[in-house]
Amino acid sequence: MTLAQDPKLTSMLQDLTSLDHHTINSLYILETQGLKDFLSKQIKKFLERGPEAYQECEATFARNDWPAARETIHKLIGWAGMIGATHLRLAGQALEATIDRKEIPSSEQLSQFNRAWLQTNGDFQKLVARLLQRN
Repeated sequence: MTLAQDPKLTSMLQDLTSLDHHTINSLYILETQGLKDFLSKQIKKFLERGPEAYQECEATFARNDWPAARETIHKLIGWAGMIGATHLRLAGQALEATIDRKEIPSSEQLSQFNRAWLQTNGDFQKLVARLLQRN
């Protein structure tokens, strides 16, 4: 059974707009094929490691250390992309592209990244809680 076939799981994702439902579905399929709690474990890893990486991003922004910021952003959005955090990945990629052009990110770009982080983190926390309730 895939996520699209399970109305309960589909409804879990319906209001989580920062997440790529196709990626979440793929991770869930791995879970149904014997990798017990695979989706929950991947998300929990992100929730455990993500805040530190995000704080590191914020610190590099405050220091105007754009090469370090790019490296940290890249790490964070790599994790995010693996588990379907589309909004965060896109906001991070926009910052990376700006830094790669040797430009300083605008306050709007930094705000978008911040909002994407907050929404993604919140959506994943909701999803983990819903997955735990399911079991």
